[in-house]
Amino acid sequence: MKSFAYLLTVLCIIVLASCGGGGGGGGSSDDPLEETTTTTTTTTTTTLADTGAGVGTSSRQVIELGTGTSFTIPSDTISFLVSAFGDESTGIGLASLTNPNGDDLFVTGDYPLAAFDLAMVAGGYGNVLVPIVTDHSASVAGDWRFQYYAGTNDIKLTLRTGSTPTSSVLQLKPYLTGTKYSTSDVEGAMAIVKDIYEKAGLQIEIDSVTVLSDSKFTAVSSDFNNATTAELVSTGSADRINLFFIEDFSGEDAGTLGIAAGIPGSLGIASNRNGVLNSLEAHVLGGSLDIQLLGETAAHEMGHFIGLFHPTERDGRTFDPLADTPECPISKASDVLSGPQPSDCLGFGGENLMFWQGDAVIDQTSLTTDQVYIINHSPIAR
Repeated sequence: MKSFAYLLTVLCIIVLASCGGGGGGGGSSDDPLEETTTTTTTTTTTTLADTGAGVGTSSRQVIELGTGTSFTIPSDTISFLVSAFGDESTGIGLASLTNPNGDDLFVTGDYPLAAFDLAMVAGGYGNVLVPIVTDHSASVAGDWRFQYYAGTNDIKLTLRTGSTPTSSVLQLKPYLTGTKYSTSDVEGAMAIVKDIYEKAGLQIEIDSVTVLSDSKFTAVSSDFNNATTAELVSTGSADRINLFFIEDFSGEDAGTLGIAAGIPGSLGIASNRNGVLNSLEAHVLGGSLDIQLLGETAAHEMGHFIGLFHPTERDGRTFDPLADTPECPISKASDVLSGPQPSDCLGFGGENLMFWQGDAVIDQTSLTTDQVYIINHSPIAR
């Protein structure tokens, strides 16, 4: 079994600089459990969105659970995401998730959600994705129960059902802000994204680029709770993977290549956690926009949004929970303070799309079988 001591995954990649900005992902919370979560409730579910059983081999529903503490899933469930919304000043998320067999995924199995911080806890939003590792199964039919932290005021369930996927379809929606760059720049990057994922056996459908002309979206904060950033990301389509190509990040965030709204984001739910941000200015190298690197960044942040972690973190001691992703220990780093770089880790994950650090020279486009498994089973895929 792979070692994994995930403390905080920073959801961005930077060339020749340390990651800037936070973004979601992991972390335990000291907030007390909401008292009502100790009581079993019967929740009436309402379908908010449904792609329809005739689309591909699966269908997606977003089900309102309110402040309930249980939900029922059918035997043909492929995956699900439990999303918790609440006070932005409080760490929101789930503290337990128990399947019909009585197994709490937070404490049992090879990769318990709590021990490895595979459950997202963040200000105003948190979630749990099943599966987020290949050891978890969403197809245990019956009543699942959960507990959440105080401050949570709404729970939603994104549920994907149907036949076991072999080559899922990912539907992407690109957006462009500012006036300095053109839709052709974004289209070039999206072609790179499409090529990366299709080489891994996945199917990609890309909508046309939507230009958001409001100048306030030209440069935005990497904080997804920031009012302007939240407004921008919330415009994304609920049933797409939304990629926002902004002119730049604002303030001290300038220079950040990209950032995702979570590991994963709010799959299937329109919210301020419904997409990724990619800076165009940060991808200008030698006076021109590096389309290849921009495409790799967008594909990387999209991987986070779907549910993938960095195979190796900057410390060279923290690794993702997937069994087949190569590890690059700190001993391979040419500079311990900088952490293992892609050039240090060739053959040890430096070429992987999800490696913690980007590189303008090395081709970082590979995905492993387990990474593709997580993507294939994602609630946002079909």
